[in-house]
Amino acid sequence: MKLSNRLSIYVFAVCLLTGLGITLVIERTVARNQRLQAERVMTLFQHQLVDNFKSDIGDVERQVRRSALVMERQDFENNRTDVDKLLTVMIESDTLIMGGSMALNPDAGNPPQREWMLYVNRDSAGGFSQKVLRSPEYPYPGMQWFRRPIQLGKACWSSAYDDMGGGETSMITYTMPLFNRDGRIYAVVTADISLSQLARTVAQLKPYKDSRSFLVDSKGRIMAPGDDADGSTTQTVCQRDDNIVTVTPVTGLPMSIVSVTPTASIMSVLRGLRAHFVIIMLCGTIILIILIRTLMWRLTRPLDHLSEAADSIGRGNFDTPLPDVGSYSDLNRLRTAMLHMEKSIADYVELTAREARERERIESELKVASDIQRSMLPADPPEILHTGGADISLATYLRPALEVSGDLYFWQTMGNRLCTVIADVSGKGIPASLLMVSLKERLTTDVENGMTPARILYDLNNTLCRNNPRNMFVTMQICVFDPDTLTMTIVNAGHNPPAMRHDGAWRMLSLPPGLPIGIMEEMTYQETVLPATPGDALFIYTDGLTETENSDKTQFGEQRLLELLAATDSLDAKARPAEISSRIMAFAPDDAHDDMTMVLAILEADTLQTRLQRSREAIAEAARFAQRCASRWHLGHKPAYSLSLIIEEWITNIVEYTPADSNANVGIDMTASFDGSAIDLAISYAAPEFNPLAQAPQVDTSAPAGERPVGGLGIYLISQLSSGMAHSYEEGVNKLEIKINTL
Repeated sequence: MKLSNRLSIYVFAVCLLTGLGITLVIERTVARNQRLQAERVMTLFQHQLVDNFKSDIGDVERQVRRSALVMERQDFENNRTDVDKLLTVMIESDTLIMGGSMALNPDAGNPPQREWMLYVNRDSAGGFSQKVLRSPEYPYPGMQWFRRPIQLGKACWSSAYDDMGGGETSMITYTMPLFNRDGRIYAVVTADISLSQLARTVAQLKPYKDSRSFLVDSKGRIMAPGDDADGSTTQTVCQRDDNIVTVTPVTGLPMSIVSVTPTASIMSVLRGLRAHFVIIMLCGTIILIILIRTLMWRLTRPLDHLSEAADSIGRGNFDTPLPDVGSYSDLNRLRTAMLHMEKSIADYVELTAREARERERIESELKVASDIQRSMLPADPPEILHTGGADISLATYLRPALEVSGDLYFWQTMGNRLCTVIADVSGKGIPASLLMVSLKERLTTDVENGMTPARILYDLNNTLCRNNPRNMFVTMQICVFDPDTLTMTIVNAGHNPPAMRHDGAWRMLSLPPGLPIGIMEEMTYQETVLPATPGDALFIYTDGLTETENSDKTQFGEQRLLELLAATDSLDAKARPAEISSRIMAFAPDDAHDDMTMVLAILEADTLQTRLQRSREAIAEAARFAQRCASRWHLGHKPAYSLSLIIEEWITNIVEYTPADSNANVGIDMTASFDGSAIDLAISYAAPEFNPLAQAPQVDTSAPAGERPVGGLGIYLISQLSSGMAHSYEEGVNKLEIKINTL
């Protein structure tokens, strides 16, 4: 398609869309303003009605509070005549109240008191009638107007309900509890408001001629007795037509006022003008297109000739003559440029082909180098590392800035101990990656030989200093976790400070800095020994995380890293490094980014075990085991005391009350596991089935000591100190599992 034709189509489309857009914008603006004005008017009327309801409701609440106060002070609980008079006075005082009651709480006494309710309401003749209501004809203790204020311990309004058997109509009820001297709720006083009366008042609200207004309960049902919408939901009524709907809650009641006005009655004038707008815009658009189409055809003819010549040059005919373009300066510059293009394009194509072949060769070699480097990194750690009695979650991550990286992470078990390493070679690219590979091999040998972290750095430093023609250096950090002593030994060689989580909070560790390796021979490095508790975590990383800069030249920094670690604590350990990397890259999307490498180690749990002989001496041994757990896990006074008391009480139960025909020489196996927030205690022993949880007497701590049955106090104490316990019996072995929260 020719340029002139295409431009004509574009102009036609733009003019048409612009005209239609202006028409739509004008129409929508006017329509929106009309709707907003209508909504404001409807809302204003609703608020005025709500204010009237609020005053009336406040009067009802005051009448109920006044009646309740008199009943509590005069002790009307057993005087039906006085209650009847007081309720009648309350109803006479406010025309909105259609009925009221005093209902006794059958659960208040001990033993439970009688179920009794006196209900007074207006009759059709304008007088008052009384009813005594009770189950099963009128099971008021199970009704929501009775239950909810007792549960809350204060006065409240009920939801809308049909009171069949009492007021015989739809209503809402304001209920106030009555308290005895012991602070118990022995009865409630109520006042009922007929929904029919409220609904009729709301139905009279008509902001516009075609408007309709409804009283709606908390579930969206319309309360309008006698109306065709009675029982429908607001969604059903409002969706019948295109309507403007406003909703205003009634203060103090679980009700709302909904007003619905058809949009058609407000927008009728606007629709009449729409056709005129469209006709005017279409006529103007057509006239404009005719004028522009004629001008474009005349102006684009020289371009047509140049395009034909360019097409010929594109097919390889570099000697194609270029047409004359007249006096158009822009087209003359284009013609001159095309002449230069004819001369240089052949050379450029050849040069591009050579560069493409060279680039493919280099990329292929770098890909092989990257694959080799990654294959030399340690394998991904398992889901959980079991080292001694400790369970450790370990996650590693490396994202190179280029095809190959100068960063290094490393992990390896040393017997029961776990060694983790992070290193950053100065510079990037192939030289840094080659130095990293050589260091990794030497590091593996030193770890397998069982060297201490300080000795490993000493050896790596001397090795690099003796063979470092490019004067490169390496920052490094080594951490060894020992499950036997629950300690971490960290040594640092000029690397970023590690982050540690302890007691649920992340902080940067302050370590002796040390010189990077490769600068000076015979350097010694200082080890830092830190205690570890289940729930603690160590995060070591390279400076590619903290030194990333955004467009404002602001580095991500250590503080943001600590906040990011805290924000990702809920994630699985394996997923956290990749999530941390993605959030840092989102902080600085335009940064070229350095290598990003990190290792996250979390001490998930620690387990201690012991075996006791079933004898009196086992009680003392169990106490020492509890002290050992408390000391190893740095438990506070309360959890340490709970653990000690639970173990001693249960071992005493086993020793004293195990059935006599059991083998007394069989041992008791006890395992305690701590994850930083709770201790899981498991005690098992072979014997006939014996479940003290089911057989122990129930302890009534409110009874005098002389009246309590013998036994059961130890089981009671254990149940109070633990957050859960269970007994099981399988294949002749009794097993008790107890959970103790330490937070």
